[in-house]
Amino acid sequence: MSKRGLPLNTQDKRCLCNGLLACVGLGQIGERGGDAKEEPAIVTLGNHLDGIRRLSHQGQNPYWVRDVVTDILG
Repeated sequence: MSKRGLPLNTQDKRCLCNGLLACVGLGQIGERGGDAKEEPAIVTLGNHLDGIRRLSHQGQNPYWVRDVVTDILG
């Protein structure tokens, strides 16, 4: 199947669907430069960054899933 567009425009770009599926362990494994590589995960935050800023103390500290769940539940 031929897709429209220039191959040059695809360099350093990623597929959103494949990246999101990689988050749940369903990422594709493909050949890139002769090596088999797993699709890296894409994580989205939306535009509600206040909780992330609060949890990470403005990006200075790591935080865990349990911290996020506790923050969401109040």
